[in-house]
Amino acid sequence: MKKLITFLIICSITLIFLTGCNDIEDDNKSLISKIEEELNYLDSEIIEMLNELNSISLTNYDISIKEVTSQEEQSGATSEKTSSQESSRSDDESAEETSTQKESNIMTYEMIPNNILTKKSEINWGELKTRIENLYSTWSVIVLDLYEANINSQDILDFSYNIDNCITAIKNEDKITSLENLAIMYSYIPKYFSNFSNDSQLTKIKTIKSSVMNAYSLVDIEDWNKINEELLKAEDVLVSIINDINNTKGNQFSINKAYILLKELQTSVTTMDKDIFYIKYKSLIAQINIL
Repeated sequence: MKKLITFLIICSITLIFLTGCNDIEDDNKSLISKIEEELNYLDSEIIEMLNELNSISLTNYDISIKEVTSQEEQSGATSEKTSSQESSRSDDESAEETSTQKESNIMTYEMIPNNILTKKSEINWGELKTRIENLYSTWSVIVLDLYEANINSQDILDFSYNIDNCITAIKNEDKITSLENLAIMYSYIPKYFSNFSNDSQLTKIKTIKSSVMNAYSLVDIEDWNKINEELLKAEDVLVSIINDINNTKGNQFSINKAYILLKELQTSVTTMDKDIFYIKYKSLIAQINIL
């Protein structure tokens, strides 16, 4: 009997221990999944702000919606009314007019091409100021999850420092400094992924995008040597993905296409033509985003 009781106690303790371990494991998975979503949000927002600084959209067309109001007037007969009748009218009746207007709202839609060579040159600083402020509000939440996941604290502090610099640059409508700080901010995303993610290919893809963003941020100041260096870094990482025989993503064709587009982007460095670079950059980033 004593052996049976001892056995039951041991089984109970073991069950409690295993249940506790499962709960911890589930919590960790939940935290990792949450951080991945948060970092993907940062990825998207930072790249969109970088693109906005050169009026670049990754979509081929925008839809312009306009509301047109048409009015049709119908004249009505005017009848004489005595002063006593006028004084007895209600407030609603007094609002009636001898002519009636019919209004109808018509929505018109127009497809506007998002081409590099025909793009608008003006920067929408108002939108950028809204975006960076919203990103900062979100960052104040993300930072808590990063600390909980034991991400390198200095990397977290450095991102906070650079987001402050970026806010100042965008507030001052300083394009060059805004590009620089946004690219630096993006560079921390692959660092964060490498700290907690077991998906090495995803971390490499973020690293490739970081190098491409660094190159893109230098086009305005025409530092073509540095641009070429960054693109070569991106190529090295992409080649390591291509050569990875353990690649189980099933997207070898997409990876090969990204490599071809990256090589195309590298050739634009020799022409030193900004628009040619942006055209090829747009195709490359759109392709990398689907890897």
